[in-house]
Amino acid sequence: MAISNSEKLRKWRAANPEKVKEQKRRHKERHPDSAKLYREKTKDKAAETRLEWQRNNKEKVNLSCKQWRQKNPDKNRAKALRYYMKKMQRVVGCEEEFTHFVELEATHLCTLRETLTGIKWHVDHIVPLHHKQACGLHNAFNLQVVPGSWNISKGNRNMDTYFARH
Repeated sequence: MAISNSEKLRKWRAANPEKVKEQKRRHKERHPDSAKLYREKTKDKAAETRLEWQRNNKEKVNLSCKQWRQKNPDKNRAKALRYYMKKMQRVVGCEEEFTHFVELEATHLCTLRETLTGIKWHVDHIVPLHHKQACGLHNAFNLQVVPGSWNISKGNRNMDTYFARH
């Protein structure tokens, strides 16, 4: 059976790592922006591939996130603090007391629903606090109580449906 060209090339590269390294170095010198251009050209496909892998490997993703949080408690705390500060910057001053009251009522409703249904409930922002299309306010009119699994699954992607309705 004949050996294909790609197989010959693979064997040559394995046998000549120094020559391969030199070729790559010369290519980078002649075309310094080629890697950047390639990344720009393929970034949508790469993002799509990454999301597909994450959807198919949720256990690995969750485990990896958990391990990262355990290894980096300070960074995790800082991330939570940034979220909290953004949330506080989006509170309208005159409605602060009313919003706080609605927050307390919503968290109480979550607890009641968890007790009655046995599933986790979240207080969710209808329009996300941080999104590339719009940034919602942290006020009583932007809060809702929803099942936790739905809230986690929608992530920050529900803006298209929001804009379609409004």
